[in-house]
Amino acid sequence: MYANNSRLPNNLINSTLLCYKKFKEQNLNEEMNKKSFRKKNKDAILAVCFYYVAKSCNNLHITSDYVCKIFDINNKIFSKYCKIYNEFMNNNCDNKIFEISNLVERYTVELNLCFVSQKLCKNIVDSCIELNILINTCPQGIIAGAIHFINMEMNLKIEKKEISEACSIGENTITRIYKKINLNKNKIFTLVKKNKEKI
Repeated sequence: MYANNSRLPNNLINSTLLCYKKFKEQNLNEEMNKKSFRKKNKDAILAVCFYYVAKSCNNLHITSDYVCKIFDINNKIFSKYCKIYNEFMNNNCDNKIFEISNLVERYTVELNLCFVSQKLCKNIVDSCIELNILINTCPQGIIAGAIHFINMEMNLKIEKKEISEACSIGENTITRIYKKINLNKNKIFTLVKKNKEKI
């Protein structure tokens, strides 16, 4: 399944499948009928369910291009089913299961980062999202960039290739995201400090 190839967390996959099931049950008696749940149509519906589940979780910035790439569908069919989804579902899926912290934990543990580095990575990712620094970047990309930033700042000597393989993000993309985080590091650390003071 696409989920395995993209290393998506199980809770996000399960939430997407529940949403798909609800969508299917609600629409089997509608005009779409059973034919709409076969082959590419099924892929498109799954993609749309994934998109809305992930998008609603902590305002994650999931792009349609990223989703289409994962599910190997074109933007035209994706847009078609987005309209159908919104018409029938009204975003009525339980999307609170998935949190970006699950991804941060998964990737940082896989790369053997210590607890302090894991916590710092999460704080940087949260700050990037809150500041809209990487608004068109998928969660995996933000996390990969944050890990590489920590790697460079703390001289952890993790190969960029390792981060790329763990997060399923290209090395060039990681470099681009890292540069943007590094450029905004003063804003990021100011926000990290501010959020810590609130606790």
